[in-house]
Amino acid sequence: GSTYAKIDFTPEMIGDDGLTYVWFGSGRPGHASTVAVPVQLGIPTNITHMVETDFKVYPNPTEGLINVAGDKEIKAVSVVSLTGKTVLHQAYGFNKKVSLNIAEQPTGIYLLRIQYDDKIKTKKIILR
Repeated sequence: GSTYAKIDFTPEMIGDDGLTYVWFGSGRPGHASTVAVPVQLGIPTNITHMVETDFKVYPNPTEGLINVAGDKEIKAVSVVSLTGKTVLHQAYGFNKKVSLNIAEQPTGIYLLRIQYDDKIKTKKIILR
């Protein structure tokens, strides 16, 4: 079977060579032996702060009017049918809140493609 150990790392465990040493003791009564096992703990230096951008799309379901709001500036919004046809494309002047109307389209499910920065976020909308 496998043996597992819980290790709480402390600053004292870091050696002069930058390695972290974990001390394991013998599990047999009457035998006091320990072994220092070097464990390399890498510290990432290239972490990019990742924040998921989200947009509120409301009301959803809708009768036709759709509001899109978020914390990023919206460059353009496209409404795409489930067959892949773009039924509406509207460019915007970098607004954080936009409105569009798809009331003239047949009822059903559509994909709303929101372009911001150099990315695209897709949301599902239901037209009643």
